[in-house]
Amino acid sequence: MPADPITKAELLRKIQEGHDALKTFLAQFDEQQLQEPGVNGEWSIKDNIAHLSAWHKRLIDDLAAARAGITPEDRDQGLDIDGINERIFQENRHRSLADVQQEFEDTYAQTVQSVEQTPEEMLNQPPCWTDKYLLWELVDGNTFSHYQEHTEYIQNWLQRKAAQ
Repeated sequence: MPADPITKAELLRKIQEGHDALKTFLAQFDEQQLQEPGVNGEWSIKDNIAHLSAWHKRLIDDLAAARAGITPEDRDQGLDIDGINERIFQENRHRSLADVQQEFEDTYAQTVQSVEQTPEEMLNQPPCWTDKYLLWELVDGNTFSHYQEHTEYIQNWLQRKAAQ
């Protein structure tokens, strides 16, 4: 059952707060820590940031498709979520930290712009390709809730390191 409606202003506020919280959290790490593998599997914090950017890009495409009233292009080639995430990891693992950080900020800004361009009424309806969720829930899952999920992965990693 889809969630309750949300105003666009509230959604944008949650996205901004989630972004700000993530940036504040990440500010405690130096370049070496940001690139140390093992946060979740082989992934470093940098890899988690690249992952968030990749999902921003998907969300931007999905919002554009929703505004156009079409189903998003199939970009997964039959992969399940783990396969998609592994592909994202492999495509980004050798990129520089600076490049990954810049892309995150760029895709974040593009995501906010895309949400701003999406009518509030549309955000509170299921997209044309599914009736399982409201469009704003897709935004949530690829922004503030996603940021929190990966913050928790990093916090758990820090706890594991402290216990060693």
